[in-house]
Parts: sequence; structure tokens; C-alpha cells
Amino acid sequence: LHRMSIAMSCVFCGRKDLPSKDVGPVLGKHPIAAHHHCLYFSSGLAQNGSEDQGINGFMVSDIINELKRGFKSPCSYCKKKGSLVGCSVASCRKAGHFPCLLRNKFLFQYFGKFEAWCPAHRPTQEALDKAATMGKGSRCVVCEFELSGRDSFNTLYCPSCLNFLHRDCIQKQALTAGLHFFRCPFCNDSKEFTQEMLRMGIYIPERDAQWEGDGQFEDLHRRRGRKGGMSSGAGDSSKSPSVNVAKHNSKDSLTVTLTRQPTVYHKPNGHTEEMKTQEKGKGERE
Repeated sequence: LHRMSIAMSCVFCGRKDLPSKDVGPVLGKHPIAAHHHCLYFSSGLAQNGSEDQGINGFMVSDIINELKRGFKSPCSYCKKKGSLVGCSVASCRKAGHFPCLLRNKFLFQYFGKFEAWCPAHRPTQEALDKAATMGKGSRCVVCEFELSGRDSFNTLYCPSCLNFLHRDCIQKQALTAGLHFFRCPFCNDSKEFTQEMLRMGIYIPERDAQWEGDGQFEDLHRRRGRKGGMSSGAGDSSKSPSVNVAKHNSKDSLTVTLTRQPTVYHKPNGHTEEMKTQEKGKGERE
């Protein structure tokens, strides 16, 4: 496990020079540190501990066993060992390191089982042609630049107003706004827009917006006292409740509910069992 000796390099992909917007923050510490996305999308890993154990509930012993499994398989793209993330279609052989798959336009769903989909099997927006016939979408509603094409990977659309957006533009907005403030930049819809963007592989951090934590608008969260002064007030309604994204039985069915409790990402054990079935099927074919 030579990658563990590289200070603060991800033990899964071996890289430490990748931007957090692509692979998420580095979790853990030397000698076991990993990119958030590399950790969560590893096919054979499940959170067998509580959130305060191991790395976000992923036990160190499980991580080491997963690394050993990955060193047996080469990446479909860079051909180096350490293939731990695979397409969620059991019969598909495409697999590799998270950064390699990201560069080759895999679609990643950052909820539920944290599934990955290769270009041949990834979800699409079926109503894309219908939206195009409405005369909208020639320009991205975020950057206002012309759209190079209306394929469902680089170009997405809002299910509420049917306006088009670049994937990169809406991903940047999601990283800035966070789950609690994420919404369509054109029609301001939150529920349907969030559900659809999650399904189409947009990573929405489960936190408040960046502008909420830098103190720029702190005075807006205080109400004026009787003499015109500013007071905090315990009944301040300006604070937004946290948002919990839960996955129902249907793969395409997501629901957004408001709760007063903080929420954390949790990867269920079911993906591990599916991975074992997939591995068994590959062995039989070989």
C-alpha cells in the first residue's frame, strides 16, 4: 500500500494536486487520507461505523481491504492499478479511479448509494427535445454564452421553466449556494430543480451558502430594536431550516424535505452487496 506513504495524497487515486471542486475535500489524515468523492464512490465500501469513527464512518480496516481489492484491477483509462469505482450496471466492465472516470464523462450521483454511470449507461433528460422545441435554451441562463450542444451531459435544463444551463455553470452555483440555498437561477424553483440536478450528477454540498459563513450579511440576520438599534432576537425567522435529501425505492425518485436537524451524507450497505454480485458475475465470465 505504497500510496499511504505519500503525505496527504489520496490513498485511492494517489493524487494530491486535484481541486476540491472536482474530488471534494480531503478527509482523514496521514497515513489514511482520501478525497471525499474517491472514498464515497468506492464500490466495496460501506459506512460500518458511526460518523465519529474512522473517516466519516468508513472504518480504516475496511478502507485497507478495499485498497487491496483495487490493486488487483487496472483502470479502464489510465491502465494503472487501483480500479475501485465502477459503472452501476452489473454487466458493464468500465471501472477506474474517480478522477479518471470524471475526465471521461462518467456521471456520479451524490446521494443514496453514490452510484456511478459510464457514458453508455448514464441517465439522460428524456424531455430534452421537448424543451428545445419551445424556443428556449440557445444561451445558458447563468453565463449567457451560447450553448455548444443540447446533449444531456454538458447541457442541462430546469424541469420547471425548461431553460438551459451549462453543467459547469450550475455546478459552480451549487458549490457556492450549498443545498440549503440551491435553486434555479431563472425561475427560482428549488424542490424539482434540486431533485433533477442531483439525479443528473450535480454535487450539492449539504451545508449553508458560502456567503452565510463569511459574515458579509451578518447584519441582515439581526432585527431592529425599539429605538432603531439592532438586536439578535431568539425568534429570528431569517435562519433557514436544514434540507434533507432522501432517496425512495425508485432510482429516479427523490424527495426534498425540510427538517430542523443537521444532516450528513450516509452511504448504505446495499451498494457493497451489489458490488459483490457484480464481481462474482465478472469472475464467471472470465
